[in-house]
Amino acid sequence: MATTKGKKSAIPTLEGASGERKPLFGKFADAGFQVAWYDFECEKTLDWSKQLRPENLELCINFEGCGTVLVRPNRTTVINPQTVLQYSGHTKSLQVDRHAAQRHQFLTVVMSKNWLTHTTLGSAKGLNSETRAFLDGRRRSVHSRGQVLSSQVKRLAEELLAPPVPASC
Repeated sequence: MATTKGKKSAIPTLEGASGERKPLFGKFADAGFQVAWYDFECEKTLDWSKQLRPENLELCINFEGCGTVLVRPNRTTVINPQTVLQYSGHTKSLQVDRHAAQRHQFLTVVMSKNWLTHTTLGSAKGLNSETRAFLDGRRRSVHSRGQVLSSQVKRLAEELLAPPVPASC
C-alpha cells in the first residue's frame, strides 16, 4: 500500500473550523484504509458526523479537544483529551461533534469492512468484541468504545506524524 504525501490542506468541508487536515497514509477510495491528522479550532460546536463514512470502523486517537458521540438518546460517549475512541455504524444513527472554542488535534484511522476483514484474516480472535461483531455482521447498529490513550498508542501516533525514517527512503 502506498503512502500518501503528507501535504497539509485547509479543511474546506468543516464549516466554521479553521485549521488543517494532513493525510498520512492510504487513500480510502483506493485501499479502503486511511490515516489522517487533524489540527483545527472551531467557533461553534462542529458536527463531525458529516465526515463519517457509512458502514466503516473508525478509530480516533484524540490528543487535544473534546467532543461527544451520541449512539442513541441513552448512550453518550465523551471524547476527552488523551483518549482513543472506536465507533462504527450507520451514519444516520451516529451523531459525533467537536466542542466549540477549543483546539482539536487528533488522528483518524478509517477502515472499510473489506479492508479490515482481509487484514485480520486468521487473527480476528485477538480483536475486541465490538470489532469482531462489526466484521461478523452481527453489529448492524451504531456502537462506540473509548479508553485512555496508552503510552504505546501515543508513541505510535507521534511516529506517524514525524516518522523516524526520512520520507525519501
